[in-house]
Amino acid sequence: MNKPDPRTIFTKTMLKTACRDLIEKKQLAKITVNELCEKAGVNRSTFYRYYPDIYALWAEIEEDSFTDLISRINLPDARDPKVFFSDLFDAIKANQILTPTALQHADSSLLIPKIMEHYKRVAFVIWQINQPGLSKRQLEYRFSILLGALTATVQEWIQNGMTDSSDAIAEMMKELGFWGLFEG
Repeated sequence: MNKPDPRTIFTKTMLKTACRDLIEKKQLAKITVNELCEKAGVNRSTFYRYYPDIYALWAEIEEDSFTDLISRINLPDARDPKVFFSDLFDAIKANQILTPTALQHADSSLLIPKIMEHYKRVAFVIWQINQPGLSKRQLEYRFSILLGALTATVQEWIQNGMTDSSDAIAEMMKELGFWGLFEG
């Protein structure tokens, strides 16, 4: 396999950084290739060498972010899901794409649904270990409950500037009986 050209890596990094900066100011659909290239310091032809449009660039940014996010989270011990949620919130905080403005401006973002689908698979594994008698339908309902609570919590936490620690959020979830979804 060929090693990536350092110039390509640098150029793509510049384009991604410029796109992240611009999405903090305006909707993805309103970002032009011209302004992106000007901010990144590259020619339009260079942009089109790597991407057919802004959406392809954003899709790559999201894919990179998803890969980074997942790599930061360890599959939790099935008896201690607090580790899972603590790792999840730490990873979200470390990932700069998940800002309130970016999530608002990237109206066609697939990042959150993709993250949730990944965690659905993780939750199913945990439940199958802790509660082997659950049917697929019961697992689906449990995940719907988990997903609703988790999505609302993540959105609230991001909107509040991610100032509460991941451990504090996990502890609040525990106090509300959230872990009952995991117990046998």
